[in-house]
Amino acid sequence: MARRFEVTQQGLHQIRRKARQRGTLEPAKTGPKGHVKLTDADVQLMRQQIQINPGITLIQLRDMLSVHVAESTVCRALQKMNLSLKKSR
Repeated sequence: MARRFEVTQQGLHQIRRKARQRGTLEPAKTGPKGHVKLTDADVQLMRQQIQINPGITLIQLRDMLSVHVAESTVCRALQKMNLSLKKSR
């Protein structure tokens, strides 16, 4: 059977095990794995602060928020809003 589908024996065993566990061969859903840490108020605050001070850094933005998050979380939130922190030269 592995030869027929051009997969290894180990690959075939993994596929069969997943089919037994999940009851289907359909791919698993993808998406967020946990809750979102930033609130709508935090997102609004970031948007306002960038309008007031376009040269603000990710660290400065992060320190203004109501929750403790990593710089990368702030960066991803800005990317979702199609905003960037490019300094004008």
